[in-house]
Amino acid sequence: METFNNENDQVDALKRFFAENGKALAVGVILGIGALVGWRYWTSHQQDTAGLREGDFRAEIEYARSAVRGREIRG
Repeated sequence: METFNNENDQVDALKRFFAENGKALAVGVILGIGALVGWRYWTSHQQDTAGLREGDFRAEIEYARSAVRGREIRG
């Protein structure tokens, strides 16, 4: 760890750090945010489509039950 004699040395070290690593840091932050947004979208999409599939399944079950009831009545 580097020790600094005064505040100007510390500021110069920060400037050097960002000059050397600024682009990589910015790309990393952008990729991280993009990954989080993508993950939230994907989980939301999965939940939405699962709900739709569940509704379709329930409709099919009700249709099958009504068809069976219709056959029982006609006998």
